[in-house]
Order: sequence, then structure tokens, then C-alpha cells
Amino acid sequence: MVLESGALLHETAVHISSVLSSLGLPRTSAVILAFLYVAGRPLDCAEISRGTGYSRSSISQAMKHLEAQRLVLRIKHGRRGLYKPSLRLSHLLVELYARTLEGARARLRRLREYAGGDGRLEELEEELGAALRVVGRE
Repeated sequence: MVLESGALLHETAVHISSVLSSLGLPRTSAVILAFLYVAGRPLDCAEISRGTGYSRSSISQAMKHLEAQRLVLRIKHGRRGLYKPSLRLSHLLVELYARTLEGARARLRRLREYAGGDGRLEELEEELGAALRVVGRE
């Protein structure tokens, strides 16, 4: 039963990291963040390394990126730091989706400026604006 549970948790982390990567997170950061969600408790770098197979230096770089994006919290625990996600998973997914939409919309605006008054580009920009309204970003 424990082995099955571990395999299911690993499979869940793989699926979550795939979604996070598709929404723009670098692969290593996505795997580590997914692992933190699945673990369900704050973890130190050694635990993350054992669970993901990444080196401590890779984890350190990913954590710097995740902290800069405000996606993880570092908790002091004696001499070591523990990490946990800063958002509920549902909020994280909405946040990353909104960032992706905002980036696409900004690129589309630049393209419209360059290409001129293409009506289709204007329609696409309006559609992206509608999607941003759905996620509460406009």
C-alpha cells in the first residue's frame, strides 16, 4: 500500500510539473514546486534533492527563481531553511495562466504596432483581454 501511495504521489507530481511547465515555469522549478505541493509540508534542500534527484546547486538556483517570483516561502528552521509553496495550487494555476495571457497580449500589441491595423490581430487582442477578465486580471 505504501509503495502504491508513493507511486501515485510521484505520478501526481509529474502531472502537476507538466502543467506548471506548460504555463511558463522552467522545468526544474516546475518539478520542485510540484514536489513541494505533493509533499504537503515544508521541506529542506536535502529532502527536495532526495525526492527529485536534482543537485543542491540546481535546487538553490530554482529556489532563487521561485522566491523572486513569490511562488515559494522560505521558513527559517534553526540553521536550515524550509520551503513551501506560497499559494494554494488553484491560485498558482490561475496566476501562471494570467501571466501567460498577459505576456501573449503584450507580444500581440507589439506585433500590431509593427504590422499595422490588421483586424485579426485586434480581435485576438480582444479575446486575450476577455480571458484576462475571466481570471480577474482586467
